[in-house]
Amino acid sequence: MHQVRPISRRVARGVLTAVSAVALAASTVALSPSAAAAPTTPTQAAKAGEDLPKPPPAPKRKVHQKPAPRPSGGVSTRSAASGGSSGNFNNDAWPDILARSSVTNELKVYPHSGTYTGAPSTYPTAVTINNGWGGVRWIGRGRMAGAGGQPRALSDVIAIENTPQTAGNMYVHVHSGVLNGTSTLSSKVLISTGWQPGDLIFVYDWNNDGWDDILRRPAVGNPNGNTYVYLHSKVFNGTQTLLPAQLVIEGGTYDIEQNMADMTGDGMPDLVYLQWGTTQNDQWLSVYDFQTGQAYSLGTGWQSTNALLISDVNKDGNPDVVARVPGSTPPAQLVPYLHSGKFIADPMGRAFGVLLAPNGANFGYGWSGNDVIT
Repeated sequence: MHQVRPISRRVARGVLTAVSAVALAASTVALSPSAAAAPTTPTQAAKAGEDLPKPPPAPKRKVHQKPAPRPSGGVSTRSAASGGSSGNFNNDAWPDILARSSVTNELKVYPHSGTYTGAPSTYPTAVTINNGWGGVRWIGRGRMAGAGGQPRALSDVIAIENTPQTAGNMYVHVHSGVLNGTSTLSSKVLISTGWQPGDLIFVYDWNNDGWDDILRRPAVGNPNGNTYVYLHSKVFNGTQTLLPAQLVIEGGTYDIEQNMADMTGDGMPDLVYLQWGTTQNDQWLSVYDFQTGQAYSLGTGWQSTNALLISDVNKDGNPDVVARVPGSTPPAQLVPYLHSGKFIADPMGRAFGVLLAPNGANFGYGWSGNDVIT
């Protein structure tokens, strides 16, 4: 089993202790979402950190239930139609990428090569595992069906359909146990109904029991921005698979996206969210630390991306962010922002050095041909 590497976690009091000043390579995008470059020599009168972008006000959140603690490094599935966390489809313990073609509506898996190179060879060849996925609104993956009544490492595919007959229905497409082309998925099982367009949905093992749970911030009738968890019953049994919703946190009304990953490295999963900044069309990636009740900003400029994926692409035990950058050269590159292994925040809550700039690393271009990447 891979040994998780502890993250060095430190929140500075009164001084700016560290800022990532690594510039993003010109061959990708002009602005690095993961880091803001500090001047080499600040002016004499400037206070520490005042030359850096100022984070937007953190949403006021009220916690009703905390996720179960665990070794650092866990990741989840993002709520958008495109973006999420990679699962394992071929039982080699490396995170693979699941995608849907916007042209053919094929469902594809890009198996991890087993070696992180920072190049297209990391995810070299796609395997088509199913067809006819044009009527699906949301696609994720999770440990839902299990085997022999126990959870397993292989990912099942979770889908919310959008056809007139099945709109809002959530199904699990059970993994057969072998990555084998269009025979990879076996049965399709309805597990829930009533999922609305605009809901923020992500998958995470909230209580750390080995089964993945579903989290949701409803789009309708939710003025406080409540996020709920539907715990897995530990029995894969149709519409009895998920338990009734439990409120976990308030205050997500203006979140663009929600996710979970232990970015802070304290053994308690954090809420990862995308929010608007104080200037036009400026998006910030931030985390809410369930352990301390504090929010921290990982960086600005994420409006230059149109899909985010949280995964451990280099298998060092820390959650990385992978983004599709439509304006890159060549276009639509899939770019990794590796976790530095450290969490250091300044007094304004900026933790810009957590995610490292790619410096030209990418998993290839032309990823706009997939309208779902998870």
